[in-house]
Amino acid sequence: MNLLCNHNITNMKNNPSPIAYHAISLAVFLTISLAYFSPMLNGKKMITPGDTRQFQGMVSEKTAYEKQSDEAILWTNTMFGGMPTYLIGSPQPPRGLQIINSIFVLRGKARPLSFLLLYLIGFYILLNAFGVRPQLSIIGAIAFAFSSYFFVIIPAGHATKAITIGYMPAVIGGVYLALRGKVLVGTIITGLFLALQILNNHLQITYYTLLIILTLGIFEFVSAYQEKRLRPYFLSIGALLVAVILAIASNATVLWTTYEYGKYSTRGGSELEIDANDQTSGLDKSYITGWSYGVDETFTLLIPNFKGGSSAGSLSEDSETFKYFSQAQGNQYARQVIKYMPLYWGTQTSTAGPVYVGAVVLFLFVFGFIMIRSRLRWWLLTLTVLAIMLSWGKNFMFLSGLFIDYFPGYSKFRTVTMILVIAEFAIPLLAFLALESLMKKEPEKKDFMKGLKLSLYIVGGLSLFFLLFAGMFSFTGPGDERYLSQGANPFMDAFFRKCNISTCS
Repeated sequence: MNLLCNHNITNMKNNPSPIAYHAISLAVFLTISLAYFSPMLNGKKMITPGDTRQFQGMVSEKTAYEKQSDEAILWTNTMFGGMPTYLIGSPQPPRGLQIINSIFVLRGKARPLSFLLLYLIGFYILLNAFGVRPQLSIIGAIAFAFSSYFFVIIPAGHATKAITIGYMPAVIGGVYLALRGKVLVGTIITGLFLALQILNNHLQITYYTLLIILTLGIFEFVSAYQEKRLRPYFLSIGALLVAVILAIASNATVLWTTYEYGKYSTRGGSELEIDANDQTSGLDKSYITGWSYGVDETFTLLIPNFKGGSSAGSLSEDSETFKYFSQAQGNQYARQVIKYMPLYWGTQTSTAGPVYVGAVVLFLFVFGFIMIRSRLRWWLLTLTVLAIMLSWGKNFMFLSGLFIDYFPGYSKFRTVTMILVIAEFAIPLLAFLALESLMKKEPEKKDFMKGLKLSLYIVGGLSLFFLLFAGMFSFTGPGDERYLSQGANPFMDAFFRKCNISTCS
């Protein structure tokens, strides 16, 4: 008996409780966030982004009036020649939700650290819901959180987008739990995080979240039908619908007023028929697809600077660009020039940076698809391929046109490249489901080596191909001529004529 007690005590010591694991994970995430944004520890603050400064100016009249009169104002004259204040703070969502949201976003006082922390927590919840062990979930959360796009949007001032992306994995994790039998826990998680996501009012990301859930529901329905478990499936769907209704109801005033105002905005269509082929019940097709990912630009998921990088990127003093301007005008002038260079040479009008998920993560995604026999691999592959093709926008107008014309609500959103957040969600999820599968059950050596070789041939082969044949591209982008037309220095003009900026980086 004593030996048995001692054995149990030893097991308890060696295997921390789930709560202890989660507490350790949270501490790790906080440490990572603090380390990455370490200047904040010295009292430095995030520079106010341009979009945020513009917003502050737009709401100045509303803020001043409410501070003076202590009552809400529902109209402002400082935005678009006058408009309701529905989308800039009135009406207010329920106080309880605001308090919970403020906890997750650290009261908005620790940006950008709070964005990274929320990315980490959200994906950690997702991986736990999918049965990935906490230790591996920590690594998976890091892989998701450090996808480049999630950082690109921060200096642009897209705070609500960042927060909504952070909540997205938790919502989907709750849905998956409910569909796999843990109905109560799953519906609570889904309802809570969906309500928080809607609260932040970036409906485009919420729309993409529901698109992910819709495809998951279809795959789970097929599975339930084949396995003759339709009754528990529909019971789970019923519970989830209640959670969705409650999440929507808790934000009803915000959603309804947004819907009402939307009919009179550019998203409500137009009575003036200028180009029937371009117009929709929402935004014009040309406006929706104004920022479309190039088909070959998709390789930025594997190689971050496949299209040069940012439209206003910086180069090092080791670059050929610096050497050229240093010889022409001296080091001081060269240092100024290389800070903001038109490095991007893709088809978009401009970009703040590429969508990069990580070469290792993409390798594990391919490996996972080969190794995992679960239906989840087909769901995640479908999501990834669909998101990539829709991100092409005007470069693959057949598919984009179908969604714009026939998929409810799709015509209300612009910048189709944003849908790549779905791929950024699906790729690391399949990658770490693969690792969890390998850790649970050691595969046959023959199968493992086959999967490893195939993944290496596909991902490594593509990388090697572009390394060897990098010179086959033109490296000429829309930003080059625009840079010259805006009165670039004569030395810049000579440089562009001699050697395109992207080839001399």
